[in-house]
Amino acid sequence: MGRPREFDVDEALRRAMDAFWAKGYEATSLADLTKAMGVQKASLYGTFGDKHKLFTAALTRYAHDGIQRLREALDRPAAPFEAVRELFHTMVDNTVAPKGKRGCFCVNAAVELAPQDPAVGDIVREHVRGMEQVFADALERARKLGALKKDVDVAQSASYLVSLIFGLHVMSKSGPTRSKLRQVADTGLAFLQS
Repeated sequence: MGRPREFDVDEALRRAMDAFWAKGYEATSLADLTKAMGVQKASLYGTFGDKHKLFTAALTRYAHDGIQRLREALDRPAAPFEAVRELFHTMVDNTVAPKGKRGCFCVNAAVELAPQDPAVGDIVREHVRGMEQVFADALERARKLGALKKDVDVAQSASYLVSLIFGLHVMSKSGPTRSKLRQVADTGLAFLQS
């Protein structure tokens, strides 16, 4: 019988996610990971497999948690469009904070690895689809309340909002001001309102 694990697997995965998020896949060494996670190399391999499997597990967790947070942020039946606007403003505020400079983990993974890594590409595509569905649901609620232009294509608009989020994350890495990013977000949202 093997020895029981002497560490919290969920917490170790969260710490690995933070390490990858801060430096990217290629720049994060096994030494970085074992230090961040507080585990020995043998425990890392025994629990998560290799570095790539650990990365995809961390990215999958981030994507899943991100969809949950998005759903919670937009789950305001009485004011769905206002919830969308507040989501964008909160995202902008977070991206200009010191920790926000690392961007979105999924966006970073899409840029660094998705073109040549099918597993990462699949996770990112699934994350985008989930985000699009949550936005589409919120926009449909907004349309029913008369807060959205009647001729707006909900599915296309949901895809556009995901692209706007990804673009704002990339843009934030170059150091624009909060007001500049909010202006971009508000301009991007203006065409949807009735």
